[in-house]
Amino acid sequence: MRLTVYDLLGRAVQQLTSGAFAAGHHRIAWNADGLAGGTYLVRLEARTADGQHYVQDRVVTLRR
Repeated sequence: MRLTVYDLLGRAVQQLTSGAFAAGHHRIAWNADGLAGGTYLVRLEARTADGQHYVQDRVVTLRR
């Protein structure tokens, strides 16, 4: 699983996690120190047990 934060120009600004996780619910803390307030895209990429590639994007607003 990989969880990455992108700016609106598509540049990766922070990779929150990368690696294998057991099935289930997980929490990842985002330390946004050093980033300007604004809109970001957060992308979750994972492979399922049967090898399918799963991608989900969310738009988030960082308020300062």
